[in-house]
Amino acid sequence: MKLNANVVLFFLFAILSFTFSCSKKKLSPKEQLPPLTHTGAGTFGCLINGQFFKPKWNGLWRATLECHFVSHPSLPYSSLNINAENQHSYFNVLFRLQNPSIDSGSSFLYSINNDTGKVFAACGKAQWGRWEFQTDENSMGEFKITYLDIVKRIISGTFWFDAYDSTGTVIHVTDGRFDISYDS
Repeated sequence: MKLNANVVLFFLFAILSFTFSCSKKKLSPKEQLPPLTHTGAGTFGCLINGQFFKPKWNGLWRATLECHFVSHPSLPYSSLNINAENQHSYFNVLFRLQNPSIDSGSSFLYSINNDTGKVFAACGKAQWGRWEFQTDENSMGEFKITYLDIVKRIISGTFWFDAYDSTGTVIHVTDGRFDISYDS
């Protein structure tokens, strides 16, 4: 049986149309953010100047998302440290809360401003002990703990902040969210 050239072209066109119509729509940066959960899912994401950021492992031994709560009766302070690293770009997002209120079942809102001494935030690449972009007394931002379970060691929340480099260039970190387990 000999096929007509028009029939062959029709089927070829139909197959190509079906293939392209089934291709996935590219998600916007905001659509790529992880869901707001409180299960210890190990998620972290934000927009940095409108671009999606998440921790990403490149196969080395280091963790890309770490959360530590440091508290000891002999120390006069406690701290909560969260570090998210994209090892492909060597770009990090870091939070350090001094003397956070740790109590299950409550939510806590902290202002990001070194003047209060409560929250320090930074992002970019670390260079000789200084972050490429970090908060200072002029920085605006919030770090909100929306869920905390001290028995299961789960902490979830949201954040946004502005940070500056040494030349005064500002970077905007927005729509941040995390849902992680912490160790102490």
